[in-house]
Amino acid sequence: MQQTGNSKGRTAVMFVEGATPATLTAFKDLVANTLLSVLDSWSIDFKTFRCQIKTPDLPISKLMYSVTLSHHEKQTVLIKDNGLAVITSSGGSISGEDTDGTLESFDSLINTKLSNIWNQRQSIKGTAGETFLTMKGFIVRVVNLFSSTGFKGLLVECEEYRSHKTPDDANDDSFEQGIQTVQQLLESLDVGTVKVSRDTLETQQGSSILPDLAFQYVKVLEL
Repeated sequence: MQQTGNSKGRTAVMFVEGATPATLTAFKDLVANTLLSVLDSWSIDFKTFRCQIKTPDLPISKLMYSVTLSHHEKQTVLIKDNGLAVITSSGGSISGEDTDGTLESFDSLINTKLSNIWNQRQSIKGTAGETFLTMKGFIVRVVNLFSSTGFKGLLVECEEYRSHKTPDDANDDSFEQGIQTVQQLLESLDVGTVKVSRDTLETQQGSSILPDLAFQYVKVLEL
C-alpha cells in the first residue's frame, strides 16, 4: 500500500553527495533489523531552471525548482525565492492561461511558451526507489540520483507515519530521534557530509506536507 502525506506531519530529506551507488545497499543492511514492512517503490524528478531576464535592481533569485514525486500522485511543486510558486495537478499539468482551460504539462509550457524566460539548467532523477516502514513509526524512502553526467548521490526521505498516532502522541520526539539515527547510520558508512533539511515554508498553510517536503528537496539539492 502506497503511503502519502494526507495529514500534515513532519518530514526530512537527506542527501549524500559522497556516496556511491553501492551505498544504498550498505544502508539497507544497516536498517534491516528495524523494518516493519516494505512499501511501494517511488521516483523523483528534480529540475532547476534559470531566469534569462536580467533584473539587476531586484534582489530575487534567478532560479526556480520543480519537484515531482510519484508517491504524491506525481504532482509537481514549483519553488522560487524560497517560497511556493504553484502545485500542478497529477502528471505535472496546469491550466493554460490563454486557452480554454485545457491542461498542459509544465515541461511543455516551459519549452514552448516560456522558453524565452526560463532555461532548464539541470535535471536529476531517481527511479525504482525503495520505501520502508520502520518499527520506530516512520517511513524511510531511499533512492540513487542520476543526472545526464552520471551518478549524483544517495537521497533519503523520512516521513512521520501518523495513521496510528493519537493526539497525545503528536508532540513526542520519536520522529526527531529517528532522523538522528538515520543520519548517524549514513555517517557511519564514511561517505562524507550528510546534508539534512527539516526546513518549512513560512507561507505554507493547509494540511498537505508536499510543499514543505519539496522545499526540503530544494535545500539539499540546490547548487
